[in-house]
Amino acid sequence: MPQQKKIKLEDLRKTIPFDIPTTAIQAYVSPLAVYHMISGHPVSREEAERVLAALSTDERPLSLDTIDIVLWEDFLVLHCARATDGVNFNQDQFSFIYARDEVHARRLFYTWSTHVNHAHMYVTPMPQGIVIGTTTIPGTQQIRHDKNTENPT
Repeated sequence: MPQQKKIKLEDLRKTIPFDIPTTAIQAYVSPLAVYHMISGHPVSREEAERVLAALSTDERPLSLDTIDIVLWEDFLVLHCARATDGVNFNQDQFSFIYARDEVHARRLFYTWSTHVNHAHMYVTPMPQGIVIGTTTIPGTQQIRHDKNTENPT
């Protein structure tokens, strides 16, 4: 059975006009989340489901199965991880890590820095990326999903 093509929220807005602030209030999300959904930027699954529920009617139910929305869970986010003993700051260790969330980033960083005896570990998400000199490090990496398998690759 052929898979039905998902509609973009931006295209849906052309046929069913809705106001960003009002929709945000009805969905209990920030207006920025609604704007991000319309413009194709990632949002959390919970925000997406709330907005779609707010826009749904009995005649026109909307879901993530029918509307194409970019979700954060489809991306790895750049994190800056710093290990420090709190005394010798010139010996702090920094790493950039792509991870699903802060817990995942901490786990990855911990395994890479077990040889360093640091008392504190700080992890900061950087979804906008970073520029160091002439080098640009993107803030996100899309996770590739193989449509023929259940597990992401």
